[in-house]
Amino acid sequence: MESVSPAEQLIGKKLITETRTWILEELSPKDDTVNALTTGRYSVCYRARDLDGTLGFVKILNTYKLIEDFRSDPRQMSRAMRVFEYELEMGNICREYGLDRILSTIDDGQYQDLDDEGNITALPFLVFDLASGDARSHPASLTGRVSWNARVLHCTAVGIRQLHETEGVHIAHNDVKASNVIVFGDSDAKLGDLGRVRRSGHDKEKLPFSKSESYTGTREYAPPDVAANASPNSEKAFIAIDLYQFGSLICFIFSGIHWNVYLIRHLSQEHIPIGWNRLEKRGISGNDAYRDALTFIRDAFSKALIDLEKDLLEKYNSLISQRILKMVKELCEPDREKRGHPDNKFPATREPFSLEQYISTLDEIAIRQEIIENNQARIT
Repeated sequence: MESVSPAEQLIGKKLITETRTWILEELSPKDDTVNALTTGRYSVCYRARDLDGTLGFVKILNTYKLIEDFRSDPRQMSRAMRVFEYELEMGNICREYGLDRILSTIDDGQYQDLDDEGNITALPFLVFDLASGDARSHPASLTGRVSWNARVLHCTAVGIRQLHETEGVHIAHNDVKASNVIVFGDSDAKLGDLGRVRRSGHDKEKLPFSKSESYTGTREYAPPDVAANASPNSEKAFIAIDLYQFGSLICFIFSGIHWNVYLIRHLSQEHIPIGWNRLEKRGISGNDAYRDALTFIRDAFSKALIDLEKDLLEKYNSLISQRILKMVKELCEPDREKRGHPDNKFPATREPFSLEQYISTLDEIAIRQEIIENNQARIT
């Protein structure tokens, strides 16, 4: 049985920062899906309350676990701590620039844990607003309400646009997925988990991941070229990853199935990008191999769209299904240069990876469906 870390025994303790005092009330389970701010291997999470009664979600870096695992490897320990610091740094930037659709910290500090022998261990912590769930686990996600789906996706798209286009920010998230879309109340969503994002112009020596890690998000959700180790080689290439993942998120929210799952169904083992393949090491890998396999991936792409359309039509009317299908088709385009809305490709002065059209479409769908659903509720 795994021993309980001292960092997991802090209920009732007070975390004092420069402006607030937080009392830890409840330890969040490691598989907590109500507040899906990734706990990670080296983080412990609590629900807390400040002295004014404000509820918060506290993420504590488990320094005890770091010391236990990396006592003989201080570089790895330093790297894990840097990820934690980097999340705070990126969150502060987003808050400073007013990115209201990005989940950033509301407080932070360091708790000095004193053991029975008088030794002090520093436990850095971050505090977030307490959420009601994520796009995967929120109770409304199980209802299949089109308005809820569209509203949460609209909020997410606005958040991605804020990261990409806000002057002075220019961040690529690269891990856009349902568990990182944090929902407050019924459908007020924000994009979270900034610990491994990429900011344009950021000092590469200070990044919390190695130079060899060109892509740092979840491999299973990566575009096929990235999963095949055809590494992104420009800022726009990293932005294109966000578009693909957002298209996959649209697919998942409306169908319950990840886009890459649809694709894999129509690929032979040798043409599955190696980053998607958990069980075997075989598959395409590298720029040249990906280009050679692109014909097969395009064929799988066309067949996957047919599968998705069939699944959508079983749940939604034809108009909604076609609009969803169009967004997924454009955003999940296998060729990153062609990815995104076709109107953005010409003239060349337009931002090729803008999400503006998708934001408008999702907002329109949400508003129309909210009216329809409200009218139906009055009748019943």
